[in-house]
Amino acid sequence: MTHERDTGLDRELLASVEEGLAIARSEMETARLHPAPEVIETEEHYQHALAEAAILYDHEPAVGSPQAKRLDQLSAAIEAYEGADRDG
Repeated sequence: MTHERDTGLDRELLASVEEGLAIARSEMETARLHPAPEVIETEEHYQHALAEAAILYDHEPAVGSPQAKRLDQLSAAIEAYEGADRDG
């Protein structure tokens, strides 16, 4: 009887672990598809972002490509930085 109970618990544990892995995979995929927005906090970082964006823009990345997504991310961060009130 103990063996039957252990097998049932093992199945429950395995199902729980598999569910956890599925959730983790889903969260990883979401993070990959929707990376956290970049925040520019310094003038130096701003200048680097401008340079990277210019290079990406010049190469005309294909829509949906990682390069196009990076350009979108940089553009949003640059716009936010340029629009921020940094005087206090």
